Amino acid sequence: MKILIVSHGVINNDSGLGRVHYELIQEYKKAGHLVEKVDYSDLYPKGQNKFQRVFGSSFTEKLLNYLQKNAFKYNVIDANFENVAFPKESFGFKGVLFVRSHGIRPLYIVAAEKIERYAKVLEAEGKAKKSIKGIAGSYIRSLYKDLTLEDFEASLKYADVVHCLNTHEYEYFIKNGVEKNKLVFIPNGLPQHVLTGLYLDPSVRKKNNAIISFLGSWSFVKGIKDWRSISNFLIKNSELKEIHILGCVVSEDMVKSDFDDSVFNLLKITSTFKPNQLSYLLEKTKVGVFPSYMEGFGFAVLEQLAAGIPVVAYNIPGVADMLNQVDPTLLIEPGKIENLVEKVKYLLNLNEDAYERLSNKCIEVSKRYILENLAPVYLQTFENSLKTLNG
Repeated sequence: MKILIVSHGVINNDSGLGRVHYELIQEYKKAGHLVEKVDYSDLYPKGQNKFQRVFGSSFTEKLLNYLQKNAFKYNVIDANFENVAFPKESFGFKGVLFVRSHGIRPLYIVAAEKIERYAKVLEAEGKAKKSIKGIAGSYIRSLYKDLTLEDFEASLKYADVVHCLNTHEYEYFIKNGVEKNKLVFIPNGLPQHVLTGLYLDPSVRKKNNAIISFLGSWSFVKGIKDWRSISNFLIKNSELKEIHILGCVVSEDMVKSDFDDSVFNLLKITSTFKPNQLSYLLEKTKVGVFPSYMEGFGFAVLEQLAAGIPVVAYNIPGVADMLNQVDPTLLIEPGKIENLVEKVKYLLNLNEDAYERLSNKCIEVSKRYILENLAPVYLQTFENSLKTLNG
């Protein structure tokens, strides 16, 4: 097959949606398929300044022009939601149009509207009184650039196959009238060597009952405003030794601004690290804590599960699919900080045998997300769709 990958982000091996595409491209090529890509860096090789973002051609406009010249070369176009917001006929394409989820806009909007506590926190701290709608809007714009909800609806309408990244998305589409035969549910995954490389012998952690970690960017939607309460509750009710903040991509001072001074001596902050350093950084962690309010998948959770580390997280799309397979009680209603802390304390105090059993279950579940097993599912979906399309 000849496959074109389309993304409004930049496809590379760093992180996020770019990494998903990059790794899938390698697997498709290994299977003998011709794969090319067009992403933001291809359509805007010099980037965009503020004036160009307002008055220049939008991503979808530039993409349409590109597809009108090139789409005929391919059997399959694998595009992010909202990228191809026009019918195939408009760019002369007769192959399969597959739209890919990295977390869909409607669920992000629904989640944001429910997080009223964020607005209350900002107001209580005397900071800029930016509405939760504005906060969510800023975050969503950072994810989708100049794309819109209308683009989402159009890409859904014109797609031959609609990808669901988690069960919440699948249920959303069914509820909103999308036919089941148009949907395919395939989660993200990591290469086998990455998952295997994260494995840690639980013996060190079994004897250490007081180190927790947060893995991920230090951003509003990741629940950073909950950490002050989380840490204070834990200090009062357990003998917490350290809190490891990993991959936050911000300064130590910025992270510390979300904690009380009394917690500073417990913080071990690693702003950035190389992928091969993660196993070492997680070596002493007994429990992962992930109070994020919005995710499409949750690579940070998968990486810790692969290391044998149980993660206590809010019950949100993507994350829920993984942790339900480990232990549903690891999932906490978003914003219920005391419930989250109680579960963390319980895990910190697990006896060695119980912890090892749970750790082994984490590793077992992580093996269900091996990329080399998931990529063939995409390829088979493409092939089946081509057969259906061609009668």
